[in-house]
Amino acid sequence: MLYDLVVKNRSYRGYDHSVKLTRQQLERYVEHARLCPSSVNRQPFKYFLACDEETVAVIQAQTGWARALPQMKLPHPGKEPAAFIVICQDDTLDANLNRYQRDVGAVAQTMLLAAVEEGLGGIMIGNFAAGEVAKVLHLPENIHPLLIVAFGKPDEKIVLTGVGEDGDTNYYRDENDVHYVPKRALEEEQLITAYCSFLRKCPSTFTPSSATMNACGSWRCTMFRRRLTSYLLVSTMRIVSSSPV
Repeated sequence: MLYDLVVKNRSYRGYDHSVKLTRQQLERYVEHARLCPSSVNRQPFKYFLACDEETVAVIQAQTGWARALPQMKLPHPGKEPAAFIVICQDDTLDANLNRYQRDVGAVAQTMLLAAVEEGLGGIMIGNFAAGEVAKVLHLPENIHPLLIVAFGKPDEKIVLTGVGEDGDTNYYRDENDVHYVPKRALEEEQLITAYCSFLRKCPSTFTPSSATMNACGSWRCTMFRRRLTSYLLVSTMRIVSSSPV
């Protein structure tokens, strides 16, 4: 199930260094990525694949990990990833490097889900100097690194937990190096909940018969707009009337 893959797709910062990845595996991930939707179908991305130890070490040295844990050096020595894919943009296809940020996230997540399906994992890394990465990888001038994705066999425990009463969402580790990631509850993520609650409280005289609803498929949308408009007007009047002169 996709949900299970999403749950397993954590941002891993520790890997089994004995498990190597092949270029064929990385190419398979890029094959998934190239099929993703692209803004105006421009498809401006190019992918730098690295799975040999020398190039992996060069890229690793350019990355910063776990900014929320400044007191800790991650990955721990010997727990580095086995491979990297650097997502780049070719400015001859589009020179606007900010336009495709949403696309970057889509292709990165898709590649990571493909890795998780194989029993592997990875992490998106945005903490790097693009110019330096391009320089050490000897990339052409028209190729610009946008995001680095690491891959490997996860070798750490990550626990999803709820956000505490203090509202702190920073991840943290305990004395056993278990990594905890607070996640907001589903109810907190749904903006529509407040509007649904308002609709449920509306007078029953606003609700027509089922026959009328079936005869007019746009009723729900129309009535929702009318009720929401009335609600906002009343709320605004209350705020104005209660404001000091």
